[in-house]
Amino acid sequence: MNKKGFTLVELLAVIIILALLLTITATKGFGAFNNTKTAINSQNIKAIEEAARTYLVDVEHCDNDLEEVVELREVIGDTSIDTCESLRTALNNEKLISINSLVNAGYISGSDIKNLENNENAEISVSFKNDGSFNIDVSSLAILLNNDTSNLKQLTLDKDNLKRYFDTVDGDITEIKFIYDVKSGKTGIGYKDECKDNKCKITIYSRNQILAPKDSSYLFNGLSSLEKIDFTNFDTRNVTNMKAMFQNCSALSSLDVSNFNTSNVTDMGWMFYGCSNLKNINGLTKFNTEIVTNMYCMFYGCRSLTSLNLTSFNTSSLQTDGSGNNKVGIAYMFYGCSDLTTIYATSNFVINNKVYSNNMFYGCTNLIGGNETVYNGSKLYKTYARIDRNGYPGYFREKNN
Repeated sequence: MNKKGFTLVELLAVIIILALLLTITATKGFGAFNNTKTAINSQNIKAIEEAARTYLVDVEHCDNDLEEVVELREVIGDTSIDTCESLRTALNNEKLISINSLVNAGYISGSDIKNLENNENAEISVSFKNDGSFNIDVSSLAILLNNDTSNLKQLTLDKDNLKRYFDTVDGDITEIKFIYDVKSGKTGIGYKDECKDNKCKITIYSRNQILAPKDSSYLFNGLSSLEKIDFTNFDTRNVTNMKAMFQNCSALSSLDVSNFNTSNVTDMGWMFYGCSNLKNINGLTKFNTEIVTNMYCMFYGCRSLTSLNLTSFNTSSLQTDGSGNNKVGIAYMFYGCSDLTTIYATSNFVINNKVYSNNMFYGCTNLIGGNETVYNGSKLYKTYARIDRNGYPGYFREKNN
């Protein structure tokens, strides 16, 4: 009998196969765990929603028994209510009730809800509608349990209110956060600030989805001490104007706009003008610029930028200067970007001959094209806004994936 053992190659092959099998098993197991968790959370939400509905039915049929009124008012936490009618009146407006209050009042038992540790105080919104039906909003609970934002209400940020709020802050605004606050008792959009040593962090919060104003021009203009912005709960789907949105935010060193939806934007002129400390802009590759008519001075004075990835940019809609207004088009787009060495683009970055492009690359002294074309102080216009190739010099590079 041949008792020859496994060769080294055969042993390695067996180890690789076993490793692959373990990886597949672990991945499936993790996916199954997530699916199970989501299913449990969905059951929890349905059970809580049904408990809230039962509570509203009881309020609707309340007959002024004082003991019953006391029990019902405890759910919404208003001890001043002493009649069923005043309770129903109170519920004509939106009220927040916690899972705990429904459990304590006997509308749902602990056995009906699973894996809600640390979330027992999460709240849902309830009220009576004008037609007598019920409004039960569990969207904030869905965010908390499943990170699901699909059923959120959408609230548009009031630009004038925001600017007025900025003016009232007693200190330099250094940080702004747009966040979900699922436990917030506020039905709209709230503002709060934390200031220390004249430096203030601003939180703009809602348990609903915050939509950026259609006209978001100059939204953060002049916040020269601003160092950080978190756009977690900031939806730009309706925005048409981003002109000078971050103008003169000179303390910003990094900016993440990867969740920006720019499909309806027509004006990006002056957008990052004067952001002199900005070293990185994450998310430009997701910009849709197909209907943008103006990129005038877009990166003007961004002297700390070293690289820009504009591979998603389509410049076919840029406005010509036929109207006599020279503050449109693409002139001065990279003016003064002295540290900029690299601009990635595609063939979609094509500029109409009539589009105003004066001093587009002025001061970009370190800029080098993909075919090693170096900055030339006499070549500052749209003719060099192309991918650098033999016989066709330009300042752009192709991005190799």
